[in-house]
Amino acid sequence: MPSTKPLSKRQHDILEFIRNELVSRGYSPTVREIVKHVGDKSPTSVHRHLKTLEARGYILRDGNKSRSIRLSDGERGIPVAGTLRVGNQLGENEGATRIDLAHVSDPNRDLLLKVKGDGLLEQRIQDGDYLIVRKQESYSESEVVVSADEFKRLSIRRFSPTLNQFQPLGLVVGVMRLLEPVLA
Repeated sequence: MPSTKPLSKRQHDILEFIRNELVSRGYSPTVREIVKHVGDKSPTSVHRHLKTLEARGYILRDGNKSRSIRLSDGERGIPVAGTLRVGNQLGENEGATRIDLAHVSDPNRDLLLKVKGDGLLEQRIQDGDYLIVRKQESYSESEVVVSADEFKRLSIRRFSPTLNQFQPLGLVVGVMRLLEPVLA
């Protein structure tokens, strides 16, 4: 499990770059690619940041082999972005909770919202469920979306281009109901 000590901006940038490369290319970047991405001239600081990420449990490395960086089990999965209180603003992020759904989702474009309240029973969405929400640019008529009004109150509704007061935030692509609590 990764450390609860916060990462520096540079460490976070490196971790996100590694995560994105693993998802998009299927293998980790080299140290040189990381150096280029963060704009350093020398690999020394990148090596130091990689050691820190490894020591804190965010990544695993296999010696000095090229492209051997892997995410630790605690870093895999979709981040829980916050709590969806039906008809209200997005709640605070609940911490570093991640749920691994790699076989059905892409953590670079999907997020989870935890539902609070029973106002969605007609859609068979219950208190405690997680909505898998896919961020995208366009939506088709009648697709189920999470949207926000001008006061940033969130709701789940069928998309209609005529409802201009609601800005779609993402397409609901799944509902996940856990029968046992998630261990953070």
